[in-house]
Amino acid sequence: MQALIRFFFVGLSGLLFGVIHADERRPNVLFISIDDMRFTSPTVLFNAMINRLIGLRIRGVIWYQGESNIKNDPEKYIERFPAMITRWRELWGQGDFPFYYVQIAPFEYGAEKSSWIIRDAQLKTMEIVPNVGMATTGDVGDRWLIHPGKKQEVGERLSYWALHKTYGFKSILCGGPMFKALHLDDGNALVEFECEPMGFTTFDKPLTDFQIAGSDRVFHPAKATIKTEWNKPASKRRLLVEVVSEKVPNPVAVRYGWSNWFEANLFDLSGNPASPFRTDDWTE
Repeated sequence: MQALIRFFFVGLSGLLFGVIHADERRPNVLFISIDDMRFTSPTVLFNAMINRLIGLRIRGVIWYQGESNIKNDPEKYIERFPAMITRWRELWGQGDFPFYYVQIAPFEYGAEKSSWIIRDAQLKTMEIVPNVGMATTGDVGDRWLIHPGKKQEVGERLSYWALHKTYGFKSILCGGPMFKALHLDDGNALVEFECEPMGFTTFDKPLTDFQIAGSDRVFHPAKATIKTEWNKPASKRRLLVEVVSEKVPNPVAVRYGWSNWFEANLFDLSGNPASPFRTDDWTE
């Protein structure tokens, strides 16, 4: 008899414990000496708790990303996380099954850590890996508690991805507004989002945590407001976020939520927050 698992959870449901981090290597504990082996060593948790599931029929995976990648070569996460997803799919041999994951929540990590690098890599993973989805968490973090208590919201947002993308309930919104394009016009920076079909909102909160820079590549805090193109026909009318700063008369780049701690205030109409993003590709 073949076993069938609809979705199995990594991290959120306690299937794994301790510090979980993404690693693309195939499970193989032989290269780690017994004296040096720890439960945080690469592949150890996989071998102990996931490897045994290979071969079972599954519908998909839900992954709750741990924080240790923030201090362990975060710049390499953009390579490691997509490679890990690809490797899991190879091991199961069931095609590109759905892989839905949770973006790292805001937390006051301290100046020596750069959690926005991980969030940016998680966002970019949606562009380079097929059949994935990301639950955003910019409004459920705790500034001083690294494991925030609002897990129900996270679980619901993961379920939105599964219901919308895997099970065909297209009326359920998932993912939140995603950056689409930056339009520069006469000193104005206008940000366009992918947020079909109903636009986005702040739920009466002010927009914060936007930054803007000119050609000098120095970012300054910026004022952001939602603008509607009322001068265009309804079929071509866009909902945009205008970002301005007196210190940047000629902007060329915009960032949002580009810090360890921030509080999301831009949502789709189902309450999914927008992911942090940047419009530039400058080296930090």
